[in-house]
Amino acid sequence: MNRMAHSLLRPDPLGCPWRDNGLPEMPAADAIAFAKRYVKAYIDNEEAGDSRSDPSFEWAGVYSADDVKRQVAARLREGTGYYRWPFARLLLLEYEEARREAGSKPIALKWPWDEFSFDKTVEHIFPQTPDEDGYWNGAIPIDGRAKALRKAVVHSLGNLMLLSNKVNSSVSNLPFRAKGGGNSKLRHYQVGSHSETQVAQVFSGRDWTVSCIAARGIAMLKFAEQRWSFRLTETPDNYSTYLPYLFGDKADAVCAGEASNGRRVDGRAFNSLVDALLA
Repeated sequence: MNRMAHSLLRPDPLGCPWRDNGLPEMPAADAIAFAKRYVKAYIDNEEAGDSRSDPSFEWAGVYSADDVKRQVAARLREGTGYYRWPFARLLLLEYEEARREAGSKPIALKWPWDEFSFDKTVEHIFPQTPDEDGYWNGAIPIDGRAKALRKAVVHSLGNLMLLSNKVNSSVSNLPFRAKGGGNSKLRHYQVGSHSETQVAQVFSGRDWTVSCIAARGIAMLKFAEQRWSFRLTETPDNYSTYLPYLFGDKADAVCAGEASNGRRVDGRAFNSLVDALLA
């Protein structure tokens, strides 16, 4: 996009590819706008012919929701899922910025794009290595032998929290909530980033479960769809259709309750939570 916009702004008379399309030299703003349209058409022009989303460009787009689904499944199966994925980096920051802009008391994000680090600024709410006999064993009871299932839950989008301060190892394994207002993640989130305070508000008084991870992930994916004008499912009001984009190959196992003591993770468990997050 940068090269495209520059060539429109300062075209080379001998080698500018846009000359072939009869495009003149443009002011900077017009050049950038054209480059954005070009890339968007490359992604999502739906058909060839007169029904193209942007008929200025001759091609059909290459975006595929199925390709996204396969990419998520592969990342969860072979690596760290959404954790360390550049798309998740972008989404976490954009989601935080949107929450900041909508807030009545905007708080400047302490982690701009060029200072963002998964190691320093992102926490797994359900820890990667939780205490075996503590809070997390009851909240998200995954058999220790089910390593693929645990990986799919731990590294799912909804379990990643953009923090307002550097990750503190003494906090990472805390319970999500504690009786009597004791030390907990929920307590820390109440005075954190906009993403943290949203979780503290919506999930106050309840344990952090797989249904919570699903709900938050669905809300974030729906935000991404709106923010970047793409579509993951043909039935966006059926929140369960987003589960494969969050848990990959283990979506059916999660839905069946294999990570929640047999309690199904479906619309009845998370619809109201998704609606609260989207409100």
